Amino acid sequence: MSLHTLLPLRGLVITLRCTATARLAFFHQPALTAFLRFLAGSPDQYDQLIRIDTPESGRVSYRAGEHYRFLLLGLAGSEALLDALLAGLAGLPQSAPKQGEGLPFADNWRLEAVQDMFTGNPVSSLAEACCYDVDALQAEVALWEGKQQVQWQWLSPALLLKDKQQREAEGVKAKGEARYVRDAPDLSGALLCSRVHTAVADLLRRRGETQTMPLTTAPPVEISAAHLFWLEAGYRGADHQYQSMGGVSGHLSLHLPANLALGWWELLVLGQYLGMGQRTTFGWGRYLLVDAEGGQSYRRVFPASSLLMLAQTEENLSQAWAYVQAGQDIPDGLVDEPEVARWYLPDDEDDDAVSIDADAEEAIPSSELPLEQLQADLERVLHGTYQPPVAQGYWLPKTSGGMHLLAVAPTYDRVLQRAVQQVLAHTLGALLAAQREGRDTDPGQAIRQAWAEGYRWVYEGDIQDFFGSIDLERLRGRLVAVYHNDPVVAAILGWLRAEVVCAGESVARTRGLPLGSPLSPLLAELMRDDVEHQRSAAAPAEQASGVIIHEVGQRERTGSFVTVTGDPAVLTTSNGQLHVYRKDELLMQLPWNSIEMVLLLGNHQVTTQAMHTALDEDIPIHLASGKGNYKGCITHNRNSQHQSLWVQQILAFQDEAKVLACAKEVVQARLIHMKETLRHRQLAEDLPVINGALRKLPKVDSLASLLGYEGSSTREYFARIASVLPVDFRFEGRNRRPPRDPFNVLLSLGYTQLYSLTESVVHTVGLLPWQGFYHQPRGRHAVLASDLMEPFRHLVERSALSMVARGEIVATDFRYTPERACLISDAARRKFLALLMQGWENKLTARGDDAAKSWLDQLRAQALSLKGFVTKGEAFHAFRAR
Repeated sequence: MSLHTLLPLRGLVITLRCTATARLAFFHQPALTAFLRFLAGSPDQYDQLIRIDTPESGRVSYRAGEHYRFLLLGLAGSEALLDALLAGLAGLPQSAPKQGEGLPFADNWRLEAVQDMFTGNPVSSLAEACCYDVDALQAEVALWEGKQQVQWQWLSPALLLKDKQQREAEGVKAKGEARYVRDAPDLSGALLCSRVHTAVADLLRRRGETQTMPLTTAPPVEISAAHLFWLEAGYRGADHQYQSMGGVSGHLSLHLPANLALGWWELLVLGQYLGMGQRTTFGWGRYLLVDAEGGQSYRRVFPASSLLMLAQTEENLSQAWAYVQAGQDIPDGLVDEPEVARWYLPDDEDDDAVSIDADAEEAIPSSELPLEQLQADLERVLHGTYQPPVAQGYWLPKTSGGMHLLAVAPTYDRVLQRAVQQVLAHTLGALLAAQREGRDTDPGQAIRQAWAEGYRWVYEGDIQDFFGSIDLERLRGRLVAVYHNDPVVAAILGWLRAEVVCAGESVARTRGLPLGSPLSPLLAELMRDDVEHQRSAAAPAEQASGVIIHEVGQRERTGSFVTVTGDPAVLTTSNGQLHVYRKDELLMQLPWNSIEMVLLLGNHQVTTQAMHTALDEDIPIHLASGKGNYKGCITHNRNSQHQSLWVQQILAFQDEAKVLACAKEVVQARLIHMKETLRHRQLAEDLPVINGALRKLPKVDSLASLLGYEGSSTREYFARIASVLPVDFRFEGRNRRPPRDPFNVLLSLGYTQLYSLTESVVHTVGLLPWQGFYHQPRGRHAVLASDLMEPFRHLVERSALSMVARGEIVATDFRYTPERACLISDAARRKFLALLMQGWENKLTARGDDAAKSWLDQLRAQALSLKGFVTKGEAFHAFRAR
């Protein structure tokens, strides 16, 4: 077939200036194509004559004064059409098809400049544009001929049909996106060459060429490496129905034969200008060839400005500065390891200790925004001269054992990262939203369809240590696919690879997203579906605890408090009752009108019908992890919010007398339970500090004095415990962040779980977890949970002592790092946490109770007592065992 009939090409780089706000989807090609078609008069030959490239794709909004750049490429015979387009562009805004605020392309643009693609020279008429003719093509091919190692980078999503045999084997002959290449296993070198040939042959046929050569045998091109993924770029049609318009993206490493025919080189080189696959008129299927030395012959158009320039605006930097200054940039509740945020918050009584959150906040200067300095730093980032500073590292424990490295950069660097993150969130948010909308949003329908097709098994998996397992080179591939040559890509990777110093030693970063960087959560979302190379990080789920479903007592003027724990269960509704199933076994049924609220600890499912019934009955369903980390609530209806309770709570805890009364209650209960724990082990003889503190508590007149009595009593308490622990446990008193001996590891694990459960219970009764009366606020720490867990700490200590005494946990279950952190084995950790979970269900009688209740029930009773104190002025009674 004669490629030469497509030549000459004319390439025009168009720069527009925005005159009013414009809002775009992540990919601009569909909107820009519709705009240009209108300006050209919607000719029938448009698809055979015009191609576009949109290097600005990825940016989703423009303000007045900002510029927009794109490539307008005309094939042979497009001269009249290009003239019409230039006239239409010059006539903006009057020539625009639509008017209206915020539209992508309408009367909100003016023509700023026209340049030649091949020379970069200004163009005032088409006659001044350079022609890319047969000689230019052959000269470009000569640069590639004989090269065997070539990188193939997609510049826009591509719709490539799988080969016919593969489509028929997969049963996708009819239609749908399943027909197209989605990832690396779907694509071979032969198929890639075939689709390049097909794209040009189809274009020639549509242009009226009759002498197109059918493809017989594709050359032996091998794909030696590939990172391919699907990008969703759907749109809503006139009927407002979502229309998918996605495509495969990423890059390939190709090995070509040394004697590859000249005709194939012409196809591959010219394909960079024409695109391949379906919807090439929209700019789909564009790619770039790069040789082993990084050289390229295709002159790609750059966007008018980098995303880093958007990060430099005063508004954006002010927001980033305020965010960091408020201490919101230190990670809390991370995606895959929520215990990281809890480790250093609730675990001890030593109030002069400073958390990492507090350290970070103290490091933030209170001066005004240093705008010029931050803008200058971002300018250096833009030009590649900025050196990311060394981050301070903190070793924190992972749920699955081992340690996380939390990397906290200096304040000014965190502001810069946050400024860039805010810009990326604005742009990537549009892409990620499209990705979610393009997926099947009805898993139930998918399961029913699979069942009808004969499938009988469902596999569920998870990724262990997702942040730490991300391959930075694969992340780079994603970023290049969506932002191409924008300097923001190099800036992000520089931050991710910045040196971290922990305990005086440098820690190399070769993979993974650093916990502590404002960029990491957003980048993790971008990589969420990239599991192909992360299977090695996946681990079997831990053995779930036993089935525990119970009613936690009956309350005056209230209903039952239902808690579901253990292996995944399903909550449904039938005949006015809540039903709880596990593996088709009915575990519990209870009338909805007898339920006050539901707490789900773990990955349980609630049917849509059950959620509707809960909302109709004004019953909140609270969600927490299996270890008690509170996630959120399928909330009450609009008539049952907690704002008035929160106001009462805040006012109550501004009263020093009320604060001191509540604090005395929990401290007294804590000291009594410490003494009882020692008595059970014959260690309570002669306790001068604890006994003295109990005698003096009624006369204590300040929180400072109360803290002092609790601190000294705790030291005496742990000194007695140390006397009965094995010598190889090395326990000499409480330490943490990180713990440096086995018993402190057990205490910190247990306190973390107790804190999480207490926070969840606080949420269920409607109290504000961040407004306490005893512990001081620290970052996002739920101080009220720390207050209310004090009377229950001894449960953790008793459990740890019991397991050590029985030899169920021994010193060899632990190991030490060079940084003197003590780590527990997975098996021992699971064993200890399982014992604690069972302990929450053990029943005992509290002071003032007639019947025994579970620990979890007692914890909630204490929270309800505090609620009565706040709302009705009733006496607050901390839990105290009878």
